[in-house]
Amino acid sequence: MARKTNCIKEALYLKRYTKDSLRTVISFTCVPNNTVIIGACSPKPIGEISEGELVRGTNGLQDVNGKVERDFEGDMIQLKPQYLPPILFTPEHLIRVVEQTDRLRSMAKWKGFESSWKAAEQISGIIRGKCWHILRRFFVLVPKTLFPEEDVRLNFKQYTDCEASFNKARGRSSLYGQFLVEGKITDGFAELLGWFLADGNVSSSGIQISLDRKDVTGIDRVKNITRKLGLKPSVNLVALNCVKVTIPSKIFVRFFRANFYIDKTKIIPHFVFKLKKNLVDTFLKGYALGDGCITGKYLEIISTSREIIIGAQLLFLKLGKVPTFKMHHRKSELGGSDILYALGLRQNLRIKRHIEDDCYYYFPVKTVQRVHYKGKIDDIHTSEGLFLTPFVAHNSDPYQPREIREQLTRKTLEILLPTQHIIMILTKSNLAERDFPLLAQFKNARFGMTLTSTEAIPDEPFATPNPQRLETLKKAHDMGIETWASIEPWIPNVTFPEQILAASKEFVDFYILGAFRYEKRHGYPVVPPNFYEEEWLKIQPKFAEPDCPWGFHLKRELHPRSPYA
Repeated sequence: MARKTNCIKEALYLKRYTKDSLRTVISFTCVPNNTVIIGACSPKPIGEISEGELVRGTNGLQDVNGKVERDFEGDMIQLKPQYLPPILFTPEHLIRVVEQTDRLRSMAKWKGFESSWKAAEQISGIIRGKCWHILRRFFVLVPKTLFPEEDVRLNFKQYTDCEASFNKARGRSSLYGQFLVEGKITDGFAELLGWFLADGNVSSSGIQISLDRKDVTGIDRVKNITRKLGLKPSVNLVALNCVKVTIPSKIFVRFFRANFYIDKTKIIPHFVFKLKKNLVDTFLKGYALGDGCITGKYLEIISTSREIIIGAQLLFLKLGKVPTFKMHHRKSELGGSDILYALGLRQNLRIKRHIEDDCYYYFPVKTVQRVHYKGKIDDIHTSEGLFLTPFVAHNSDPYQPREIREQLTRKTLEILLPTQHIIMILTKSNLAERDFPLLAQFKNARFGMTLTSTEAIPDEPFATPNPQRLETLKKAHDMGIETWASIEPWIPNVTFPEQILAASKEFVDFYILGAFRYEKRHGYPVVPPNFYEEEWLKIQPKFAEPDCPWGFHLKRELHPRSPYA
């Protein structure tokens, strides 16, 4: 009942907006606006994501083609996966999970499990039986390729006023000049970046690393790194037990200020997430030496910044290491944060509570709670239809089987009809035919269906077969509703876009084409590297016929390197 009440309340909220330019996607799946998702270069709160930006999906970068932010008060579902931070979702939010219903005795048995989309309210924590045996649990999926490995080069010239000042800085020493010109991140500079994230600040004279007076090893490491860069460090006692190692460089001052701070809040620089693994390892080593504590074989890194700790966890995952996210509550007498965030990592993890394969980490959902939330919530609409939190979350199909009973989509349309919102719907269900008389009353209603073939295929056993979807699109077109088709995934030897075009061009106004991303999970052969480029060049003239009444759009991953791109 709470789900029904929340959805209708949100529709009534949207009803207050009567601008024709406001597009409403029938989906109420949202997260709080401070939820960290995986952006193009680094993790960032969803509230800071703008329409037109790029975020990461399961198959690389994807466009953000819509965003909704609104006030919310009601119940949300808090998922706490093992190792990961807790995240709040609206009850209808779909999450990619693997469900285990008996004891997991071997990896061979695990490979038989299939992932599926589940609403947050349908997911439970670990359920145990007698003798503590697991009877049921859910695993969330975290892609292993969150960030690519690139040969990052820094452009230090942009941090000077003119060419003359850059040349003057180069002349300070041959090592320093060579480093500025090449812009190559060395092991030493990567470690210095980690030290600065932990204990650094900028001043008018240079960048400064604050260290404990007794930490002779740390002081020597920072001094040696500085000398290898061709600079002369200075060490000053600033308090009874604190020293500052100053690295004199105005270029470094501007570089660190531009890359490590947003509104005076320290962040992990975007380019760090794209570094090669050996440099990421060195960066984390420097950060751990500054903000970490080693007890035996256990490393704990502590920070007051949730974003930094989440970012550091993603960097560890990039290295194949699985640290545990923790929160420590405290009473700050100096007016600081009441919560400390931490990462814990054991040198040898004897008991693994997660599973992994070539593509994903699978983390078990430890606890699920229904909590009351009041505040801003956001939703973004992406070209791939999902985003990473870091585990895979999706927007909802408005015509799920439960819609027959609850009729939430229909009631939403009824509420929004008087204000004539621009409605865009994408589904795989012919249940939508029930609402065509209602959709036809909207001036700007766009109804779309996903088409994977002109025939039924075995990989969609619970969806309306493709031939019936074509019939549904024709019925919508005949009633004056603007129609569009999403030809995705384009499965080699199964999906033939030119056949779909021939079968539907009389009643479909727009086509969107996208790649096949889950071939390994579904037992298909890996798509050849140039498959889409070569096939699109063959069929592109059919989609771009002169004076054709339909339009089309290629998703980013399909753009061929050709004169037609």
